Amino acid sequence: TRKESSAASDVYKRQGLVQRGLLDFSPEKTKPSAALSSSPYMRGAFAQDFFVGQISDHAIGCFSVSKSITAQNLLWTYETPKGGLSTSPLIHEESVFLAFKTGKLVKLNLETGKESWTNILSGNYADTPLAIHRNNLYVQTYSDAFYQINSESGKTNWTQKLSERKDVKIMGQGSAIFKDNLIFVGNSEGDILCLESKNKN
Repeated sequence: TRKESSAASDVYKRQGLVQRGLLDFSPEKTKPSAALSSSPYMRGAFAQDFFVGQISDHAIGCFSVSKSITAQNLLWTYETPKGGLSTSPLIHEESVFLAFKTGKLVKLNLETGKESWTNILSGNYADTPLAIHRNNLYVQTYSDAFYQINSESGKTNWTQKLSERKDVKIMGQGSAIFKDNLIFVGNSEGDILCLESKNKN
């Protein structure tokens, strides 16, 4: 309805999506110009002139967003494992990194969608935003494991357990932050830890 459209417009305006031309809630057009299967500001990523997000229960899509998101601007799709994304995509330079609830991590070419590498987090999945620093990808999982993965090869450099407690899970949304060779990251107990990027101490 027109009333529902107005309410939705306010939400998307606050997220800055209307200004980017992704959605059109003008009085003459009461339906969005593009429909995404999940919230675009929770499960999508913008960079340069690209938007990457989950477009169905089984696919990730990359759009050219210089003007708008339409079927004609869909550049490529990538079939997703069961459960879909576990956190938002990370776009870095000419690549996009995706993390799935099956524990699968992939690196794709941003323009073509071609897969560069795959890494499987056994019995785990990323539940905080991915981060990249000095050619390494950092992944924090639901079970408080913290991974440093070479962003070029996809090989795991090291893994560090951030907490041993199993009776509490405080779900956080922050990603790791960096200062030179130091990594600052939180765990599920509410602690902030400082690690050295070279040897995980």
